[in-house]
Amino acid sequence: SKAEGAAFAYEYVEVLMVMLQYLWHWNRTQPAAVQIPAAAFVNTAIAEHAASDESFLEREIVVWFLAEDRSRSSSLIKHTYILDTASRAHVLQVAAELEHRKQFHQAAGGGELPFLVLRVRRDQLVSDTMEEIVKYRKEELRKPLKVQFMGEEGVDAGGVRKEYFLLMLRQLLDPSFGMFRESEAQTK
Repeated sequence: SKAEGAAFAYEYVEVLMVMLQYLWHWNRTQPAAVQIPAAAFVNTAIAEHAASDESFLEREIVVWFLAEDRSRSSSLIKHTYILDTASRAHVLQVAAELEHRKQFHQAAGGGELPFLVLRVRRDQLVSDTMEEIVKYRKEELRKPLKVQFMGEEGVDAGGVRKEYFLLMLRQLLDPSFGMFRESEAQTK
């Protein structure tokens, strides 16, 4: 699939970013009349991948925020000149949301959040849930659950969580999903 093709080549993207970084910085030292236009640095393949996979840039932002030494990071967030305008806007939006959460968390006294937050896409419910769950320690899995569907503004006061479980159950019980099989045997 297109997403798999983009994902396997990520190590090449990192090399490309390092090479483009040198060219980008060199270009900025040149007189304006001979500079390469900024649009020439935009990588359309990365922009298309970012548009098709909403969580791609969000993962990049989280990695960037968690990096101990951002100067050595080869994250796309450090090299935003590679991204198209829509992707840059998305980066700013998610970064602002993360900063807002951080400030709220600090204002609330720091420490760990009192609930477990699952950020999932509707069309990738099971796989996103599994990816989110493995990020948490066993103790954190006992916290009250809050669910956020990516790209939606719904605040989870219980209704979003209920919808999440209904959708998850529907998908898991769907015979085409393959989790369960129908049996000819009758139970008494």
